[in-house]
Amino acid sequence: MRFFLFFLCIYNFTAYTRAQSLSDSALVAAPIFDDIQIALQQADKVYKLDLRGQHLTTLPDELIKFKNLHILWLSNNLIGEFPKNMPPLPYLQVLALDKNNFKTVPQFVAGCKKLRELHLRNNVLIELPTFLAALPRLEVLDVRDNSIAHLPLIWKAKGSKLKQLRLSYNHIKKLPAYLGNFKYLEIFEFAGNRLEELPCALGKLQKVSYLDISYNPNLNLAQAIEVIALIKTLTDLHANGLNIEKMPADLAKLTNLRKLTIRECQSLKLPDVVAELTNLEELEISKSKIMYLSDSLPKLKKLKFLYANNCDLEFLPPNIGKIANLNELHLRSNRIERLPNSIGELQNLQGLFIEKNNLVSLPESICNLPNLYNLELQNNQLKTLPHNMNKLVSLVGLYLMNNPLEEAVINTLIEQMPMTYIAF
Repeated sequence: MRFFLFFLCIYNFTAYTRAQSLSDSALVAAPIFDDIQIALQQADKVYKLDLRGQHLTTLPDELIKFKNLHILWLSNNLIGEFPKNMPPLPYLQVLALDKNNFKTVPQFVAGCKKLRELHLRNNVLIELPTFLAALPRLEVLDVRDNSIAHLPLIWKAKGSKLKQLRLSYNHIKKLPAYLGNFKYLEIFEFAGNRLEELPCALGKLQKVSYLDISYNPNLNLAQAIEVIALIKTLTDLHANGLNIEKMPADLAKLTNLRKLTIRECQSLKLPDVVAELTNLEELEISKSKIMYLSDSLPKLKKLKFLYANNCDLEFLPPNIGKIANLNELHLRSNRIERLPNSIGELQNLQGLFIEKNNLVSLPESICNLPNLYNLELQNNQLKTLPHNMNKLVSLVGLYLMNNPLEEAVINTLIEQMPMTYIAF
């Protein structure tokens, strides 16, 4: 035993003195080794080692020989722990341990002072150790899909370099106030937990651009939005699976929001406050109970993508054509019977996806869409089509399967639109 410890000390000294750190560009160009036996033939030149999906139950003993290792992938194995006396890898920057059997974060990680990314998704973690706060270069911490009930009570957040913190799908009931001091944080996910409210200190996060609060069924949405509205840098907000029927007016304070996702929400009507997000470019409301889209949607002058698949929509607002910059309109699996005439005013529309509805006819104005590239109408009740479909000069794909169209209509289309792929 003494001899083993002596060997480790000697090995650590020689490894540190001979180790080599690569620049970011050189690391990108470095080859990836996925066979440990081949890698051992030139251990000093191994900077990236990929042992994913190799049915490993323990860490290979030879791993300590790769003193220059910068990136180590061990995901999709059956590893549950690291050897307790394993020396740190001094230049390790990325450690991926996703989809294993770790109950705790290995103590080995505490010695990897150059570690920038730590991935532990899909393990059986129940807590996070305080030593993570002492990793001076850690930028990405991903512990999604575990059983973590709480975060460390103390974290020296002011010195933290964390840019991405992914906590989704755990058992967390409360977020600590120190998270508001993560001044470099850009991506913050805590979907699928048991939160009831957010700490007011989160309003101090002034670099966060992406935030996911989805599937926290007991979350006080009014209180949460009041806090989130203070994050002026936010551009991408996900609030899926929440009760948005009384969406707080504070949402309108997110003046830089570009994308809003509110899928699977129990509301019959899209809240009017959404139309106050004048810089919004993408709106996703699919798989909700929404039956009505707000007439105020045209206020979203910058909206390019609207996803309303698998809702209960029976009609569209008559002024939908006023959403001048709309590029794609996704309306799959609804109950729409007719489109409003104003649909022909969407001069920038490139994709219209309205399959699996109850369409019985199309307005002639649909032929006035000069940039329409893809038109999906399959699984409807269409018997005829507008006479001037050939005016859709940009149309590449037209999908008409499972409609009771007359053969003469199809033959006319084929003759008039030889450059368009027509599926019927």
